[in-house]
Amino acid sequence: MGSFFGAPAMLWWGLAASVPILIHLFSRQRYQKLPWAAMEFLRRAFKKTRRRVRLEHLLILLLRVLALLLLALALAEPLRDVASLLGGERRELVLILDDSFSMAVEEPDGSTPFTRARAKAVALVNELRGDRGDSVSVLLAGRPVRLLRKASAELDKSAAELGRLEVSDLATDLGGALSTASALLESLPEGVEVVVLSDVQKTAFGDSTSEAVARDLALAARAITARKGTLRFVLPRTGNSDNLALTALECRERSVIAGRAARMVATLTNYSDKPQSGTVRFHADGATEPFESREIEALRPGASESVDARVMFSAAGSHVVEAHFATDALAPDNRRALALDVRSDIRVRIVDGEPSAEAGEEESFFLAAALDPGIEGVRSPFEVQVLDEGRFEQTALKGVDIVVLMNTSTLSPRKAEDLRNFVTAGGALWVFPGDRTQPETLNTLLFQEGNGPLPAAIAGPTLVAPTDSSFRLSGPDPMPSELAYFADKDVASWLGRAPIHKHWRLEAPKAPRQQRVLLNLAPQDGSIAAQPALVVNRFGAGRTALFAFSGDQEWSDLPAFPTFVLLAREMAWWLSEHVSSGDNLLAGSSWRYSLRGRVKEALLAHEGGTAVVLRPLRHEGAQHEELQSDTLLRARLWRADLIPHPGETLEDTSPRWVAVNVDCSESDLHRADEAWLRTVFGVETQFESEGREPETVTRASAAEHAWWWLLFGALLALLAETALSQWFGARAEAKA
Repeated sequence: MGSFFGAPAMLWWGLAASVPILIHLFSRQRYQKLPWAAMEFLRRAFKKTRRRVRLEHLLILLLRVLALLLLALALAEPLRDVASLLGGERRELVLILDDSFSMAVEEPDGSTPFTRARAKAVALVNELRGDRGDSVSVLLAGRPVRLLRKASAELDKSAAELGRLEVSDLATDLGGALSTASALLESLPEGVEVVVLSDVQKTAFGDSTSEAVARDLALAARAITARKGTLRFVLPRTGNSDNLALTALECRERSVIAGRAARMVATLTNYSDKPQSGTVRFHADGATEPFESREIEALRPGASESVDARVMFSAAGSHVVEAHFATDALAPDNRRALALDVRSDIRVRIVDGEPSAEAGEEESFFLAAALDPGIEGVRSPFEVQVLDEGRFEQTALKGVDIVVLMNTSTLSPRKAEDLRNFVTAGGALWVFPGDRTQPETLNTLLFQEGNGPLPAAIAGPTLVAPTDSSFRLSGPDPMPSELAYFADKDVASWLGRAPIHKHWRLEAPKAPRQQRVLLNLAPQDGSIAAQPALVVNRFGAGRTALFAFSGDQEWSDLPAFPTFVLLAREMAWWLSEHVSSGDNLLAGSSWRYSLRGRVKEALLAHEGGTAVVLRPLRHEGAQHEELQSDTLLRARLWRADLIPHPGETLEDTSPRWVAVNVDCSESDLHRADEAWLRTVFGVETQFESEGREPETVTRASAAEHAWWWLLFGALLALLAETALSQWFGARAEAKA
């Protein structure tokens, strides 16, 4: 009865309906019959009207009983279910079902929060009546929120579809689901019932301590009740909150080179309330046997710990590393994968604007030697080729990783456009201006008022240090990640030891986008303010770097210092850095891959899954065709096989690995505090625990509608009883 009435105890007042009946029974008097000739005539006349009088009395009695019964029902405050049954109102149900992976945590009885929530959802749909025109809408509250059904009158099909649902690998977005539900109500009649079936994690509401988050949730709840709807949470029973998750897998090498060991680091976080332990196993390219294992012992609650392993790939191409540990009650976050682009080497093309026949006198000498010293028996990761300006104009940039312009004087518009496209597609541009540099040319063709790949404009004239002084390099504290090797303060101090005598003034755009000043130059005597010495930029999928001085010894002594080797290599590693970010996704994302050649189609599949055929697309203004998948809801290791057109061959026929991982914000199984939920959602919300009837914080607007009509009915019954009593009495007096 508690599910039908807000105040079921008030139904006891319905016993008052027996009072008129008891009065009627007790007021009946028994008379002793005595013959009386004078009354015989009246008795015969009364027999003619007795049936009518009895019907009048019975009608008045029924109206009095009905008035008391309706009053008792109104005091009991019936909820919408009773109002619908009594009045035949159709019901509009909106189900918000949390299908995030935290709902898959297995409990001792073998059930999961999702299986129980799914069963509850099916039961709620089965309560609806098709003959009354009831309908159901279903929202899945994973991120992204998905509308499964909207105002569907096919109740049997909806229940069957709900019964077939499986938990996803997505994180929860209950805030987004509630906002979607409130927007959905605009196209539905008033009085919609919104039921939320979730494990109500703290993370499902974003930052549950944020006033902005609480305000947005309260607004969604008010939007529902403003349309005379009800909002009800079905709160789960207390469950298992112990969980150890693999929250990160990273490569500590900026570029992975074939034949060179790469360091992989896996991080585990203990979301439990007690210490946890486990074994982390590292696998490569889908192999079942691990190439290395590491033990985690007694990781304290709330703590994280990292373990590393080294892997070497013999061939260039797309590769993948996975980390696994022994399965606990929540399996999806027990693995993590990282897709990698492995290169045979990093191909650097240095354009020397001041070549020389004398060894060691050319502009590019120090940089080329820093990147590839030519030590016998030691293979450098950088494959360096030096070109003069004329040859560079005729050289294609396909397969090149870094282009370095050193003191160049000429650049054609056609080649500048090639460089722009090269950087946009993921290449790197590195510029050392010198005395032959034409600032106007580079600014017009590559800086383009802040819209080109060059990170800053080169402004003249050059700045020359005083005769008895020099410029010195300095960096911020802490040192930026691009110059990670100089994070140690002792190493960073080496930058200021090399004197620099002359440099160009660099002007970053007034509205910077992704430009960053990594190093500055200032004279030792402090006569002028510090000026940018190294500015970097991210442009499209590529990167650029601009020094304020030349790369030889004409303008500075830096190239002759060991610091130059460290600085040159740090910048080369950063410029060539590839993490295959487009191949490393969270569940709920779409995979996109820019093709470098003609491909007929691609087959995208995970182990044991059905392959999906992807057709190349060319977006307006794009330079290359692109593959794009639908939303990937499963955290899996996906493999894309490229298929050429008939009669054609591909340069690289190896498959492309795509790593789809779970969002580990979902791994924290601690639930939102019920008191916080009550405070945020306020008086308009009902709460129900699994296996118990709903506890209503206050009466829903639909219930208020129901008791109002019942009270109105009781008043009508009393008015009718009074009117009929007076009419019957008046008629009896008239006849007398």
